[in-house]
Amino acid sequence: ERDGRIDLASLIGNEPAAKTAAATKSAKPVQPWKWSIARLAFDDAGATIEDRATAKPSRIAVESIKGDITGLSEDMKQPLKLALSGAIDHGGFEVDGSVRPVPLDVELRLKTRELDLAGLTAYADVPLNVRVASALLTSDGTLRYVEAQPAKTAYRGRVTLARARVLDKLSGDDFASFRTLNIGAVDYLQNGAAPMQLKLG
Repeated sequence: ERDGRIDLASLIGNEPAAKTAAATKSAKPVQPWKWSIARLAFDDAGATIEDRATAKPSRIAVESIKGDITGLSEDMKQPLKLALSGAIDHGGFEVDGSVRPVPLDVELRLKTRELDLAGLTAYADVPLNVRVASALLTSDGTLRYVEAQPAKTAYRGRVTLARARVLDKLSGDDFASFRTLNIGAVDYLQNGAAPMQLKLG
């Protein structure tokens, strides 16, 4: 069009209504569109993740992303492999494993280096009236999540927290703080509504 718009109907052409209906009736069913990407590679990429599904919308900037994702396709029931590393603020992460989107099935080897948990508190339900001002997480372990009835979440690995500071939400006063907490071995399991199982050692 002269005003810059694109009229798809005009591109197709104006067929008589009866002729169009007859052609539609005789046409074969349209096959679902299929696509696949064998390997999607990243080299010093960046992404901003905004999640409005949480109680308080969260925004996370991920930088220096390197690695690849393989096995992408329109079939969400097929697992894909990923091997990625990146940075969030001054911390870093490495993730290696497989993810099946539907139903969600995650099996990952996860490493973090001084990853600040303050920006991730939207995903953690803290039972006390406190907020995490800072807590640097260094970890190395395996994460397993299965979306089923019931859902299952498991983590096993080593965890260290450093420069942690927890504040009272109402007064803003220090609730707890410590320089380093080496938890060592962590074995966590949440299986549906069953009581949480947590072993530290």
